Amino acid sequence: MKKMSLNHIKYLLDKYLEGKTSLKEEETLIDFFQSGDIPEELEQYTAEFSHYGISRSEEPGDLVQDTIDSLNLEAKVRSNFYASPWYRVAATFLLVAVAFLSGYGLNVRNDLQNEVHSLKDELLDLKETTVQVMLKGESSHQRIQALVIASQLETVSEELIGNVLATFNEDKSPMVRSVALEFLGMHSQSESVRSVLVNLLQEQDLLSLQIELLWLIQESGDEQLIEELRELLDSTDVSEELKEEIKLVIQNDKTQSI
Repeated sequence: MKKMSLNHIKYLLDKYLEGKTSLKEEETLIDFFQSGDIPEELEQYTAEFSHYGISRSEEPGDLVQDTIDSLNLEAKVRSNFYASPWYRVAATFLLVAVAFLSGYGLNVRNDLQNEVHSLKDELLDLKETTVQVMLKGESSHQRIQALVIASQLETVSEELIGNVLATFNEDKSPMVRSVALEFLGMHSQSESVRSVLVNLLQEQDLLSLQIELLWLIQESGDEQLIEELRELLDSTDVSEELKEEIKLVIQNDKTQSI
């Protein structure tokens, strides 16, 4: 790795803490903090990047499988093979073949469709359980991958939405919070998300994330949320920078209403 100036590393750190770094810039930071030659003034950030080297090349699917292994789910499946979804799929298809030969194809097709729907539900539950576990992992990389996987699920439970809200509020990594906000944006029509958007705005300390939240509020078109924003303009706990951004959202809302 080429030796980089300390000023350049500090510059990249500032961007990272604002959630604005590219993947290449994050790779640079990871390599630097794993080099072992860290100035004392930057040692506090070492833990943030130390986990990334464990599995930077892993795909989300690999992380899912690793987490399942850690839960001993594979052992459970092996010990209960004949009750597993895969055994049931094989048995179902065998039943279909026999039934068609016997002239009972229609009923079996209906049974097969019901079985497939049931299996989909079970697999979805398994994926969501895996995501829930990964969200509690010590590695920021693992938590980000959990959020990426969650964003790919066809349906999500209110429990998962609640856990992502907690992650957005409490996670120390700005990058994790940024990805969590992307997930929440996908589910902004959920009442459990919309009802807390303004509260989330007040609890965040990064202006970049606050601006993204304001965008979600504006996109929602919810007049109640806009009214709550107006009330924030009189609050002494809200920074002047944020108030200026709030004014822009309110002004845009008036423009769209005309």
